[in-house]
Amino acid sequence: MKLFKYILILGLVLSCRESAITEFQSRVGDKGNVILLTLDGVRYEEFFNKDIFRTFWDEHASKGIVLGDPKKKSRARIANTVMLSLPGYKTMHEGSRVWCRTNKCGPSKKETLGEKLKRVKSWNNHEVGIISSWGKICDAAMRKERSLFHSCGDMKVKLPGHFYLNEMQEADTPIWGGRYDKYTFEHGMKFIEDKKPRFLHLSLLDSDEYAHDDEWDGYMRSLYNYDLYIDRLYTLLDQMGEYGKNTTVIITTDHGRGKGDKWTGHFFNWNSRKIWMVVKGPHVPARGSISHKRKITHLHIRPFTELMLGIKEIKGKHRILDLILD
Repeated sequence: MKLFKYILILGLVLSCRESAITEFQSRVGDKGNVILLTLDGVRYEEFFNKDIFRTFWDEHASKGIVLGDPKKKSRARIANTVMLSLPGYKTMHEGSRVWCRTNKCGPSKKETLGEKLKRVKSWNNHEVGIISSWGKICDAAMRKERSLFHSCGDMKVKLPGHFYLNEMQEADTPIWGGRYDKYTFEHGMKFIEDKKPRFLHLSLLDSDEYAHDDEWDGYMRSLYNYDLYIDRLYTLLDQMGEYGKNTTVIITTDHGRGKGDKWTGHFFNWNSRKIWMVVKGPHVPARGSISHKRKITHLHIRPFTELMLGIKEIKGKHRILDLILD
């Protein structure tokens, strides 16, 4: 008898949850856009320092939800076992745990988030895009065929209005290869303004490279720049009418870093599991940095993105949505 009651209660709970998801989907509709902004290797210790990300905390944090603050008992974690970049980005785009254990494991073998969006929605070549400072983001976001609009690493953006940025990035390359974030970000802003993408992954890298080189000042300059970039992105969207009003921005990092003199690395470093995440958009409550019981990981980015973009058959768990509906 008790077993029957438990099954009945579970059925009611699942039915109510499915009803809530369906209602939320109808409210979101089919006009949503998502911009995923990733800042490579930025520790939670710096992100939650309001003297570093000052503009974000003063102007924007309270207008969405922020995850990962240990003072709030908010657990945001990576979902790969080696604490490396490519496995982290693959997890975001594939929406499942990956066997990738290095940064050299090649393109995704499963249909990625962007590829699914383009297939299901029949969106054109500029409605789903990848623009990154690191060349291997393309391996995380696409299979070998490279079916999405992309500019990864030192690739030029072959679109009108990007000529001078292409020339400048070619004349000013970082010692680690790829391109500096200042050019990647400007390409991204121009792309958003001109093409109004339905989904864009804009990925920045300088922070991680300076950290690996044990250049604290360079790392900090990157973070101050990121604070300004976040503000510029939100400001641009505010100026873009209906497009901006229907756009959700997700900001996160691929991994954390070690503590103390281990801060330069992250590979197999336990502290590197801890990340942070920001979600701000038209259907996201203005709650700021929140407490929550269930852990949020990179695995939950893809299902939330699919939900916000009107996908019906969603891959993965709805934990970010649960926070919104809570």
